Amino acid sequence: MAWTNLSFSFGSVLTSAKMTQMYDNFAAMAAGAAGAPSITRAALDSSSTIGDATGTTRAVGTNNTQLATTAFVQAAEFVNNDVGSLAVGEMTLLKNNGSTVADGATIAGSSLLGGKFVGGTWNNGSAPSGTWRNISGASVNLNDIATFQRIA
Repeated sequence: MAWTNLSFSFGSVLTSAKMTQMYDNFAAMAAGAAGAPSITRAALDSSSTIGDATGTTRAVGTNNTQLATTAFVQAAEFVNNDVGSLAVGEMTLLKNNGSTVADGATIAGSSLLGGKFVGGTWNNGSAPSGTWRNISGASVNLNDIATFQRIA
């Protein structure tokens, strides 16, 4: 099987003839046919072969199945600042503004602070109402940010 240089225009229909040509080229590459590019495991593992993957940074608030770039994550505003309206059973990140809370222990919302991460920095919001349980898996000390669930 010989290697054939192929050129398809963007948006062209992928016909069975084109699929056959591509299949033949993969077979030629696997067989090491003359003119076929040689692919080694080292070349596949090297970032210099493919470069650093990049992507479009989506707008803050995008909520779908698109992949997120690191720039999107850094700019994202995690957690609603208005935690007072969260219903019983809902979970959120809160900042401990009181004494140490053991894992599984409860604390009054007045001893916590809602907030959000903006550009990697926590911005304090208001204290939530109700009673909250530490579900972070560890004790939460003063000024620590952890996951709490509203229980009352």
